[in-house]
Amino acid sequence: MILDTIGSLIVAAIGAGLGWATTEFVARPLRRFYDLRSETIRRVSKYGNLPARYDERHYADGSVISSEDVTLSKTDLAKLEEARGELRDLAAQMRGLAYNETVAVHALQVLGYDPQKASEGLFGLANTVDTTGATRVRNKQIVTEALRLPEHTL
Repeated sequence: MILDTIGSLIVAAIGAGLGWATTEFVARPLRRFYDLRSETIRRVSKYGNLPARYDERHYADGSVISSEDVTLSKTDLAKLEEARGELRDLAAQMRGLAYNETVAVHALQVLGYDPQKASEGLFGLANTVDTTGATRVRNKQIVTEALRLPEHTL
């Protein structure tokens, strides 16, 4: 009888330990990822129609030139800086999750997500938020693919 009780306590302790580890190392980071994914959709959508300060053009010889729109108001310029800061913050949070939550990242990769690639795309998007052209489009595509978003979500 005492051995049965001790056995039950040991099994319960092992179960509790496994439950705690699963929650801490998988469930919470997964929830954090999905929250960041949702925030990415919200913020990129929020800043998606800001006027661009630069227009990037690619030429046949491979050269790239950007022309500046000097007619933007101080308000528009401030919004572009706000967008850059918020997107950079999102990218940094996604990168922290990608490099720190190894077990959860493996689970996310099995599901087809790539938090590290998403952070790279978000950093690129933050750097090109004030520029129209192929580079910005490519960064949006990287984020879209890494977060498995439907086409034209961003």
